[in-house]
Amino acid sequence: MCFEFPRDPIAIGSTCHSRANPSQHRNTKPVLLYCGSYGKSPTHTYKNSLTKHVYIYLKERNEVNQMHERLVKSIQEKTTLTKEVEDQLRHFFIPKKLRKRQYLLNAGDVCQHIAFVEKGLLRSFSVDESGHEHVMQFAMEGWWISDMASFLCHEEATYNIEALEDAELLLLTKSAMDEMIDRIPFMERYFRLLMQNSIIALQRRIRVVQTYSAEEVYLKLMEVQPEIISRASQQHVASYLGITPETLSRIRKQVSLKK
Repeated sequence: MCFEFPRDPIAIGSTCHSRANPSQHRNTKPVLLYCGSYGKSPTHTYKNSLTKHVYIYLKERNEVNQMHERLVKSIQEKTTLTKEVEDQLRHFFIPKKLRKRQYLLNAGDVCQHIAFVEKGLLRSFSVDESGHEHVMQFAMEGWWISDMASFLCHEEATYNIEALEDAELLLLTKSAMDEMIDRIPFMERYFRLLMQNSIIALQRRIRVVQTYSAEEVYLKLMEVQPEIISRASQQHVASYLGITPETLSRIRKQVSLKK
């Protein structure tokens, strides 16, 4: 079967603390001290407070750098990045953390970002007039997700985007995306390749859903994206495949008996 679910898709469908400059306080030991100053001199209290802010600054900077690691790896799969370009890329993205069941986008709002998933699993879905949900796409680590029509055309979003797990994202606005492409031209090729792969995968998915049996579609998903089956709920997987949860339960039982 010449079909695969998207392996490298763009899914179509901080709290700020005061920061000190650590280079000015290289001799300060990076340990956590009590903020309270009972029994301590004003000078000691100041040093304790400053040490805490330096610690927070270094901790936050390290977390942000770690949140870019998967993005850099994704880009390096398609082109070579210098350290200078890596540093430039980081400035265009906004780190964002979502809790499980928290929404990144609500249908009816205008989508302001495309999001790269550093950690977690998200879904985009629509809701019909009867209140039934229709999952358009899942996005796990290394994938992009957005409502592209809303993002590019500045129109109301058709899709909701929800975190199915605690998630860490890197958000990119349209203006930041345009500026990044101007400054780093090969990023235009990177996004073009993502779009091409997404369109191909979407067409293949439509063809399979229209012509294959429900069991064949499930088996193919299990073959190329087993993580979705293991991480998403049965209800969400069924919605993605265009079948009822009861049908999916029956298919799973049949597949299990054949093993």
